[in-house]
Amino acid sequence: MEDSKSEVNEEIPTVSAQSFLSPFFSTYSWFLVIGAILLYFVWLKLRPYWYKWQDSRDDARYHKDPDVALARMEAMETARRRLQEKHDADAAAYKQRMEQIEEQRRIEKLQGLERTKSKKQEEPTTSGVLKPEIGRAHV
Repeated sequence: MEDSKSEVNEEIPTVSAQSFLSPFFSTYSWFLVIGAILLYFVWLKLRPYWYKWQDSRDDARYHKDPDVALARMEAMETARRRLQEKHDADAAAYKQRMEQIEEQRRIEKLQGLERTKSKKQEEPTTSGVLKPEIGRAHV
């Protein structure tokens, strides 16, 4: 009796996922690729209707419960206020940074003018005196 049970256990073939999937994909791979492409195009066509349906479902929920609509509007207003405050802070920081850059440019310009003035004052003035040219003999 035990011999018959051992024979039954030996006769049951074991099927691994790889031995099953490999022939399946090799046989039906083009059908799978074409099916995926068709599903993608169907999704592209149905997506606007899907979003409309979701929006209408959400709108219906807000019409039924005004507290939900009020909470949504308050959340949107809070988010707007927070974004506006961040924008105002960024604008103020930018304005301050531009003022610092402008002040730095003004200081550099004044320093450049002072340097050119000091150079002009250091040069001896030779009004009326001609300097001889190099390479020419005086006659």
